[in-house]
Amino acid sequence: MTIGLTGAYDALAVEAPDIVYLNRCAGGCQVQGGPDDAVNGKSSLISGSHTAAAFPYADSVFDETAACVRTTLAPYNVQVRITGPGAVPRREIMLTTVPATVGLSAGSAEAAPFDGSPRENAIAFVFATSIGPNVENLCWITAEAIGNLYALDFVTSCLDIMSWTPGCGVKSFTNQDAPCSGAFGTPGQCFLGNTTQNSAAMLGVTPGPTDIVFENGLDAFQTPRDGPSPAPPG
Repeated sequence: MTIGLTGAYDALAVEAPDIVYLNRCAGGCQVQGGPDDAVNGKSSLISGSHTAAAFPYADSVFDETAACVRTTLAPYNVQVRITGPGAVPRREIMLTTVPATVGLSAGSAEAAPFDGSPRENAIAFVFATSIGPNVENLCWITAEAIGNLYALDFVTSCLDIMSWTPGCGVKSFTNQDAPCSGAFGTPGQCFLGNTTQNSAAMLGVTPGPTDIVFENGLDAFQTPRDGPSPAPPG
C-alpha cells in the first residue's frame, strides 16, 4: 500500500495544533462583555454589546499581515487561520478599527486579557486604524496580542515582539532572557514577579514546538514571508 506524502507527514503530528483565528470582522464582529469565551463572542475586556467594525484596509493588506503572522508563529504548534474554525476553542484576534468600536478608551494599538496564565479560548483586539496600513507593524502588533494570550509579558529588548520599541530590525519571539518592562505592574518586573522573560522558551512550552513538516494549505496566505520588521510609527 502506498501512503501519500500528506498522509505520512500528517501522521507525525503528536498533538493537534492550537488554533489562532485572525478575524477581519467582515460585516462586523458581534462581541459582548462577560467571561472570556471566543466561541460565543464574549470578552472580559469590555462591557455591554458591540459590533466591532471591519478591518479598514484592502484585502491585500490583510492577507500579507496574516502571512507574516503565520511565518512568525511557524516554529510553534499553532495553526493560523483566516476562516472561522466553527464552535471550537481558539485564540481569536479581531482586527478592527479603533478602541471605541468595542467601547474601549482611545490610545491602544491592541488589547488582550492578561493575568500571567495562557488563555485557551479568548479574544484579543488589534486596532488597525490606530496602527495604519503598514503590514510589518500590523503583523508585529497582532503577534504581540497573540503573545499576551499565551501569557507573554512585555519586555524592553527591542528585537523581541513583546517590546513596544520600533525601528530596530526584524522582531521575533527571542530566545533570550529579556528584562520585563513592568507594563502590567511594577517597573522592571514581570506580572508574576520575575524580572526577565524568555519569549521563545515560554512558547516552546505552550503551545510547544511544531511537529508538522508539511501542512495542508487551508488558506491563501500560507505563502511564507518575512516576519515583522517595524519602522517607527508615522
